Amino acid sequence: MVRIRIENISFAYRKVNVLTGLNLDFHQGRFTAIIGPNGSGKSTLLKCINGILKPQCGTLFFDGKHHNLFTRKELARLMAYVPQQEQQVFSSTVYETILLGRKPYISWAPSSKDYQIVNRVIKDLDLDNIALEYINELSGGQRQRVFIGRALAQQPQILLLDEPTANLDLKHQLEVLQLLKGLCNRNIMVIIAIHDLNLAAKYCDDLIMLNNGQLFASGDRSVLNQDNIKQLYSVDVKIIEDDNEMMILPLNPAQTVNLTK
Repeated sequence: MVRIRIENISFAYRKVNVLTGLNLDFHQGRFTAIIGPNGSGKSTLLKCINGILKPQCGTLFFDGKHHNLFTRKELARLMAYVPQQEQQVFSSTVYETILLGRKPYISWAPSSKDYQIVNRVIKDLDLDNIALEYINELSGGQRQRVFIGRALAQQPQILLLDEPTANLDLKHQLEVLQLLKGLCNRNIMVIIAIHDLNLAAKYCDDLIMLNNGQLFASGDRSVLNQDNIKQLYSVDVKIIEDDNEMMILPLNPAQTVNLTK
């Protein structure tokens, strides 16, 4: 069973603490949402798990094995990461971009299996009609779906996504989250940073609430209660539950912003 264990992780940018003493466990086949206000450390936590950032202290274990004992190729086969925004967008087609996800498996040239996997990912994400278009000519939402496709082509056991629905319309938000939920049913561990509490409640098995880089609460969707949301976001909410569905409705902000200024 794939498991991530985080022990006492702390991270700081220029001596400003972003994560402080986090202890967390993530399990195979679970869909976990990391939620919290802007600046709470969601993206930083994902980058520490992926190895993009090195914590100042603390340890990460993958299946009981210290993260420093994995080679880059082993980590690339174990997990894939989809950032909120790509820093650079090269002039490559959708198909070529998704094929890059097979890089950890390709020794010289792509095999027929690599192409089969890419074709399946393109079909699953409904990208057939733009497979030969160039990335830099696509909308932000289309690009995001392509980058998710590139990650899925890695066939990871762990999938990390930073705000994967941020640039998508409602239809594609639901489609992407349903796809990610399906991956969990195939025993893939999916961890996402997300702002939308209603989507987190609807699709995710576990929720981790961060505040100022520290663990505020964790558990199932019951942690999304009025008191926790009020403390975390300074917003009063009404929670409606019916037929195992939850809806969180904001009532009024704690502070009114004068938009006419």
